[in-house]
Amino acid sequence: MDPMRKALGMLAGLCLLQGVAQAGRRPFLYSFDVPTVSEGDVEIETWLDYLDRWRFWWGPRWSPVDGVEVMALTSFQQEESGGGSVLWAELLETRWRSRPTVAGSLMLQLDLRIAIAHGLPHQIQPQVGWVKRAGRVVASAQVGYARGFEGEAPTKDYDWITWRGGVAFDAIRGEVSAPLQIGVEAFGEGVINGANDLSTTIERMPGELLVLVHKGSTANVGPTMSVARGRLWLTAGMLFGLTNDSPDVFVRAIIGLAL
Repeated sequence: MDPMRKALGMLAGLCLLQGVAQAGRRPFLYSFDVPTVSEGDVEIETWLDYLDRWRFWWGPRWSPVDGVEVMALTSFQQEESGGGSVLWAELLETRWRSRPTVAGSLMLQLDLRIAIAHGLPHQIQPQVGWVKRAGRVVASAQVGYARGFEGEAPTKDYDWITWRGGVAFDAIRGEVSAPLQIGVEAFGEGVINGANDLSTTIERMPGELLVLVHKGSTANVGPTMSVARGRLWLTAGMLFGLTNDSPDVFVRAIIGLAL
């Protein structure tokens, strides 16, 4: 059976589980808000992306000490023919947040993408962020730098300024966390050198050679919705391109399950 179909079947089974509301759910697809996985706890996250094809991520998120999280996600990408999926990359993430204050919380984050697919560059991305909650509203903003290396032309050796941010509202209050949050989120890549990895075109060159041409800076914005029940949370959104070089539509859904 196709691994993508197995994954979707597993997600459907997880949605039947119930329990104490302990998951480190969040209202955003890219940005992070104040809550983290509780110290010593583990949750399983599943991401499902659609750009020009499906991409599936799966792996654990763990909090070894209060305010610190580490995560490892393995990614599968749909083949160009649409007949199956292949290993794409491994994503390793470490994140620290300060204790909440009246002014908000500081976040430091380091992401490392280990390429598996042929020609895909490795990527390292440090980020700094700020989060503020006021009543039923939470706002988050992050900025960082991404460096790509050891890929194949024209995708290798790129440098970006990355940014992401969002605002969400607790549409329904909850004792532990909001059962329903509605928000808006934006993210983008400011290309300094090289090219982005979200928008591509295929050009037919002399001799019938197909060449992937990666474009410039991107910016996407759109609505998000997060629901939580028991040990499960689900966040989904559809972000629309703001520039000529941005993807027209980027869709992502994230499911978290507290163990």
